[in-house]
Amino acid sequence: MAAPLSHDTHLALLYVATAAAAVRLDLSFWTAALAVALGLNVWALLVVSAWRRAEALVRRLRPPELQVR
Repeated sequence: MAAPLSHDTHLALLYVATAAAAVRLDLSFWTAALAVALGLNVWALLVVSAWRRAEALVRRLRPPELQVR
């Protein structure tokens, strides 16, 4: 689940930031890089939140032989 946070993703997003700064000359590279860094932090928070939710759901599941009737 956390695989999209690998180094390849960071590099790809920095390349996108560089391309965006090159295409829009009024946008500096540092502005684009800051937007990418903030976007990655938000993405990381979403991934961790989803991971914790999935753990909570799995924790509530029990095999049928262990369920109390």
